[in-house]
Amino acid sequence: MQVFRRPRLTRSLKRSQIKTLLLTLFLTSCAATIPSSDLQNQPLDQSVQVKGKVITVAPMINQSAYELQDDRGTVWILTKKQPPKLDSEVTATGKVKFESIQVEGEELADRYLEED
Repeated sequence: MQVFRRPRLTRSLKRSQIKTLLLTLFLTSCAATIPSSDLQNQPLDQSVQVKGKVITVAPMINQSAYELQDDRGTVWILTKKQPPKLDSEVTATGKVKFESIQVEGEELADRYLEED
């Protein structure tokens, strides 16, 4: 009688997949999902999640930005990945950042997310 044994590589691969899944679950659970209006109250470099509908996409050199809208407001997301499609519903995870610029003598400042 011949006994079939699975190669060790298969077991190792499964363990690796389980470790990757657990790590992914842990990392995504570390970021709190917040409404866009609460972004102003978050400390800089805090990792957060926002959910919403993509209402604007702005391609740039080596990166892009897109604007998410939820029921409480909007937030810009800066990413080096391919931006989501207009009108799609997405969840974005990133670090809270702040930018201030002068336009015609007026300071415009806002917080945004830099996607992980």
